[in-house]
Amino acid sequence: MMTRVISHGKVILSGEHAVVYGCPACALAVNKRVQGEYTLRTDGIIRLICRELGIEESMTRDDVMRVYHDVVERYNAFQSNNLPILQVLQSPLNLCWATIASLLKKMSPDMGCDIHLTTTIPVGCGMGSSAAVIVNLLLGINELFNLTLSDDRIFILALEAENWQHGYSSGLDIHLALRGGVQVFQKNQRPVFLKINALPFDYVNSGAPESSTGECVAFVREQCFSNLLWQEFEKTTLAVICALKSGNQHSLLKMIKKNHRLLCQIGVVPSAIQAMIADIEEAGGAAKICGAGSIRGNAAGMILIIPPIGKKIDDSSPSR
Repeated sequence: MMTRVISHGKVILSGEHAVVYGCPACALAVNKRVQGEYTLRTDGIIRLICRELGIEESMTRDDVMRVYHDVVERYNAFQSNNLPILQVLQSPLNLCWATIASLLKKMSPDMGCDIHLTTTIPVGCGMGSSAAVIVNLLLGINELFNLTLSDDRIFILALEAENWQHGYSSGLDIHLALRGGVQVFQKNQRPVFLKINALPFDYVNSGAPESSTGECVAFVREQCFSNLLWQEFEKTTLAVICALKSGNQHSLLKMIKKNHRLLCQIGVVPSAIQAMIADIEEAGGAAKICGAGSIRGNAAGMILIIPPIGKKIDDSSPSR
């Protein structure tokens, strides 16, 4: 018996970082994805392969549970300010095993599985690669073993797992990986789907940031910015949503520029990326980071680009 599951990466159009503080964010699933193939085995062994992530390992259920308890212990230390977020997970493999462990108690002791993941989502570039892996593992095991977990329960388990990776996850990446489409998301609220015929944008990869999402989120939290700043982020995101719904590219260009300046203000846009975006703006377009950005180095992951008025970008429709 084999189960196949697909989960998508994402691009944030507006609201990164601010979403952690309860502000809305707008994002969409894209055609970068994780595909999982899950096959039953009856020896209690779980074998996990993902060649793109350099993963190929088999473990007993007891060993998987030991990884889970170690990760939870380290995350508790992080929450108590006794451990940096980068030390909670010691490798991508830790995240995978700990995620799988959250469902093991629902499976009979002699049951195991082979899991073969393939991914086209760039790692560490703001496209939700970890969320897509987490969601894929939970959906695949849920379906393979007929555990009948609801999407809401999958979301709760995935949020716990992504917290191990990022510290304090907003849940946005998980919602996109789980449900796809174009979504307006606000913490502790159900996401709202937007119907948009076309999106006049493109995105380019500036390279993997030197700092992780968790580090960037922690850095911004430590700055203790005022609520007035987050209110400006919220106003900007709401204006972006209105521009997308009405197809007003003039307004979209203006708001993406404003969003970029706000992200520069909180310190997550490297100077090299600021210079690149300045060139795009001089040519009549607009651009911004569409992930956590970076607090070190010259790269910042994916960059969202809005072309000058009158210029079309092909293949800009969202993944459904």
